Amino acid sequence: PKANSSNAEHAGFPAGSPGAKAWTILNYEDCQYAYLNPELFSSSGLRPSDGENELEEFIPIGLDPPEHGKYRKLIAPAFFPPQVKAREGQIRCLCVDLIKSFMHSGSCEFMTDFALKFPTGIFVQMMGMPIENLPYYQGLIKAASATPPDRPDYHNVVSTAEGEIMAVFAKLLDDRRAMPQHDLMSQLIAIEVDGRG
Repeated sequence: PKANSSNAEHAGFPAGSPGAKAWTILNYEDCQYAYLNPELFSSSGLRPSDGENELEEFIPIGLDPPEHGKYRKLIAPAFFPPQVKAREGQIRCLCVDLIKSFMHSGSCEFMTDFALKFPTGIFVQMMGMPIENLPYYQGLIKAASATPPDRPDYHNVVSTAEGEIMAVFAKLLDDRRAMPQHDLMSQLIAIEVDGRG
C-alpha cells in the first residue's frame, strides 16, 4: 500500500519504486490496519511517473474502497471453493505437464520452471486463453510489472507491454462476444459496473 501520511506508524518498512512512498507490511495486525484505513494507505498512485507520462492504475488492485469492492465482487465468485473444485482436474493436468517438461533432466530451477508458470497458467486457462501462448504472456507480464523503475526506457517498455496485453484481451473480448465459452471472460462480459458493461 502507499502511505499518504507521515503518521503511518503501523507500517513496516519503505519499499517499491522511488518516489512511490510504498511500504512493505510484515504482520497480520498491520496489514489489517492498512486495509481498513485506505485514506492513509492507498492502493492508488503506486505507479511511478516520469513527469510527462502517467501509467493507468490496474483494476481492481490499483483502486481504493469503495471502487475496489465493486470490481472485486465481480471476480470473487470465480475463486469460491465450488468453482475452484470444478477446475481441479484442469489444474492438476497443468501441474503434471509442467513437471513433465523438466522431469527427464533430473532437476529444475523451481521459480523459473514451475512457480512462475503455474499460477499464470491457471489464470490463462480460467480466462479461456490458449495455454500454448503462456511464455508470451509471461514475457508481457514481466515487462509490465518487473521492469526496474530506474531503467531509462522504463515508461516505454511498460507502456508497450501493457499495450500488447490490452490487445490480447481486446481480441479475447471480441471472440467471446461473438461466441461465448465456459470461461471467466465470457462471464465478465455479461456483468455491469455502475451501468457500464
